[in-house]
Amino acid sequence: MSCPSFIQGLLEVTFTSKDDAVLESAILIMGELVLRNEVNRQIVLNADPQLEIFLRLLALRSNGLFLKATAVLYLMKPRAKQMLSMDWMPLVLHILECGDEVQLVSSLKCYPKMAAFYFLDQLLTGFDIDRNVENAKQMIALGGLDLLMSRLEVGDARESRICISLLTSCVQADGSCRYYLSDHLKKEPLVQLLVGNEKKASAAALNLMSELTCLNRTSQMVEFLKELKSGGCLNTMQILLVYLQQAPPVQHPLAAVMLLQLDLLGDPLQYSVYRQEAIDAMMAALEHSSESVKVQEQCARALLLLAGRFSSSGEPIAEAWLLKRAGVDGSLSESFRRTEIFKNKGARAEEEKVVEERLKKLALVLVKTGNKRFLAALSNCISDGIPTLVRACLVTVAWMSSSLSPLHGCNTFQPLACSVLAAKLLDRLSYDRVMEERVLASLSLLNLVRHPECLEGLLPLKRDTTESLRDLADVTWTAKELLFACCR
Repeated sequence: MSCPSFIQGLLEVTFTSKDDAVLESAILIMGELVLRNEVNRQIVLNADPQLEIFLRLLALRSNGLFLKATAVLYLMKPRAKQMLSMDWMPLVLHILECGDEVQLVSSLKCYPKMAAFYFLDQLLTGFDIDRNVENAKQMIALGGLDLLMSRLEVGDARESRICISLLTSCVQADGSCRYYLSDHLKKEPLVQLLVGNEKKASAAALNLMSELTCLNRTSQMVEFLKELKSGGCLNTMQILLVYLQQAPPVQHPLAAVMLLQLDLLGDPLQYSVYRQEAIDAMMAALEHSSESVKVQEQCARALLLLAGRFSSSGEPIAEAWLLKRAGVDGSLSESFRRTEIFKNKGARAEEEKVVEERLKKLALVLVKTGNKRFLAALSNCISDGIPTLVRACLVTVAWMSSSLSPLHGCNTFQPLACSVLAAKLLDRLSYDRVMEERVLASLSLLNLVRHPECLEGLLPLKRDTTESLRDLADVTWTAKELLFACCR
């Protein structure tokens, strides 16, 4: 029975027969052969390289044959390259919807819903980026988000982790689905996954939480955080704190930022152990980030989450916004140029006011709790970090110095920041630095020298610095203002 000719004949019968009894027998025999050894599995896959026979079987929705065929196909573990047809997605979603009934292949129990998860993972992650995105958008259009959310609510830890990973793939493929998920996804199952020893499930849940805060309206982001904080009968902040204390270092930056953002929903004037722990963890992650590139990447992402400016697709645009403020439009991404959040200028102005208030509140909390240590951690990463972390730190210094400017009634931040950061910011002005870094550094320095004590500390400027600023003045008004302030 294991010879190639027999298997080939079995596949032909399966493809041509319309008799349910014959089809069921053929499917079960095929399953037994596949279970028997790896050679048989390869023979079946080689004989049906694009799985056309199985596509036909899965399309038999009127009876239980498609579930038996699903179980056998799952045993063969086909790869994405064999699932090229656009018919796969609707069939797999149907299996996910109806696949709770256990199927027996020989004496082995098979779960069609787990097969559906496997097939979805292949369809969403097994191709090149363009095809993965195309498949994710097809799944979203077919109602796949609702199916995954419903499975997340009732599944065990393994199923929930898979659902969250698939939802995250959808978010990364089509950022606009964040808004649907932030509104409709029940938060309690997400928080529940942070509890326990399922490290992969916890990391996936934290990752999706952070993705769903990347919304282009602060009011929407705050509403999501409030729902997350309430967490049904769960104490989300306590769960996050315990997770932060027990998680591997690579998870600390995101966990700390999520905990800090939840804490900011309360009164920043009152002491909070959650705030203290979150900022301590963030500082420690920055201080030890040179030990791991992955930790540096997560630190960069966490800092951009704090900056809180995103396009409609969830892309961080804090840097682009700061560059635009400095008069540099040429480097702005197309997604930033296309982002039109509001229908009228009044609504845009109101949103900007809300963002500025949030950033000022956050900056005050970071300085009050983190003090010099937080600024020193940023300074060290500007010197030694990977490019993405360097940029994220420069963005952080730029928005903090803007939010805590003397123009806004703040006079204590500048001397402290100047003593820690001035030398690193001046170094970033030099010709050999990336233009965006030079502009961000000049914007931060301009915010700092508005305090007399800082201005005195920078004088006299070195000749190289003056020449760099003159060159940069062709690009941004901040360099002109800085030259004027330091040379008058």
